[in-house]
Amino acid sequence: MRTFKELELSSDILKGLETMGYAQPTTIQEEAIPLSLQGIDILGQSKTGSGKTAAFAIPSLMQVKPELNQPQVLIVAPTRELALQITDEMKRISKFMDGVFYATLYGGEPIARQFKDLKKAQVIIGTPGRLLDHIKRKTLNLKHLKVAILDEADEMLSMGFLEDIQEILKKTPVEKQTQLFSATMPKSIINLSKEFLVDPQKITVKDTSVPGSIEQYYYEVIGRQKKQATATLLNYHQAQKAIIFCNTKSMVDDLSGFLKGFDVKAGALHGDMPQSVRIQVLNEFKKSQLNVLVATDVAARGIDVDNVDLVVNFDIPQTIEYYTHRIGRTGRAGKNGVSLTLIAGKQQFFKLKDIIRHTKQDIVKQELPSANEMNDRIIYNKAQDIAGSLQKPLHPSAEKLVKQLKSLTHLNEDALLLVMANEWAHGLETYEDLGQPKNKKKDKFAKLTIPLGKKHKIRPKDLASALQRQYKLKTINNISIFKQYSTFEVPMKDMDQIKNTKKDFNFNNLNVQVKTFSDK
Repeated sequence: MRTFKELELSSDILKGLETMGYAQPTTIQEEAIPLSLQGIDILGQSKTGSGKTAAFAIPSLMQVKPELNQPQVLIVAPTRELALQITDEMKRISKFMDGVFYATLYGGEPIARQFKDLKKAQVIIGTPGRLLDHIKRKTLNLKHLKVAILDEADEMLSMGFLEDIQEILKKTPVEKQTQLFSATMPKSIINLSKEFLVDPQKITVKDTSVPGSIEQYYYEVIGRQKKQATATLLNYHQAQKAIIFCNTKSMVDDLSGFLKGFDVKAGALHGDMPQSVRIQVLNEFKKSQLNVLVATDVAARGIDVDNVDLVVNFDIPQTIEYYTHRIGRTGRAGKNGVSLTLIAGKQQFFKLKDIIRHTKQDIVKQELPSANEMNDRIIYNKAQDIAGSLQKPLHPSAEKLVKQLKSLTHLNEDALLLVMANEWAHGLETYEDLGQPKNKKKDKFAKLTIPLGKKHKIRPKDLASALQRQYKLKTINNISIFKQYSTFEVPMKDMDQIKNTKKDFNFNNLNVQVKTFSDK
């Protein structure tokens, strides 16, 4: 792999990339930048998080003439959030370039401020509707344009912006470079590229963000208990950063408000919110002032936030592409992530089966944590907090408090510890069991165990695949991986298949016995 220095970039841009910590280009950057510098039109297919923004930002900035205060680069994005994110990244790349100015154009902001920015901006980034508005007002003159870029083109078309995009591109000079980037390549994108791109070079970067690094589970829940189930799962998984996806704006508001009632630091994100509020919520989430973001698919499109360790599909995605985009928010940069999908009713279950079939991913069924499991976890977390406080310096009043308690109660240290634990326990949250969906015919399950766990680098996905392969099992539920062992459940009717297979279970050349959990 080449370095950025080998791509013949200006010293100012190299300095900007260096301050951002960029040393080597990603796959799409390595392929797209040299072609762009030659003025070749590009049709690029790449997922969010692949470094796509820098792939078009770097070479387009190389073409900007700072002495000409006219629009020279135009970037069209589907949402305000993505437009702002592109602007932020380009400003950091061009930090050491003198005289480069930006105008970010989107709805929901006073247009007068945008008039001021447009007077000297060479780089224009905006959403289709507001860009077209400025073109019609003659406040955006594109006669000096050198590069036109469509980012997340498939999303813009799915949002109904095809005619707006066509009208915008028709207002640009014939002699220019055009680049189109999309996560998917439906026929509508191919047709758009044929209409506006000239002999484009196609770049396809395979998605490497999902395999192996994301554990995917689903839970069957009663519809009216989905919000409570979400709060329970957030507490159970103890995620540092989580994104919850809903299909409607009203549900985003409803769920975020519900979670706040459980002292969850949650923020809402959807298209009907004022722009200033959306920016504030995003910044708070990025800075970990909020650890849960509840969002619609469109509002979250293109948002690149690091260290998301949990994604929850509160509503099952409306398309298979949305599922891939959603879970791709976690498990990045070699880190592990978890994806949870809530299913209520047969229709949602059938949709999930379609997702499993098309994505060829293992999405393992799990039961909601029981009240006992949750209450035990709360006690464990409290004990961990108390144990962690041992690192703090001893408070001057601590010894005085113990002496006072001894004199008042005449109890020894062990008894006093029990009294204090009792006081803490009364303040702890308690859980009740959530109901389970009723099935007309419910199989009985047996809980089994094997002496292989996290220590042996086994994951739920690996265990499920190996069990299905070796014992011809169709249903494996509630896989739990512990340090030294793992547990799982199979239908009682399948127990004979395991018993009749006289060979031990094999994983990574380790042969172990499968036993009922009570044998452990």
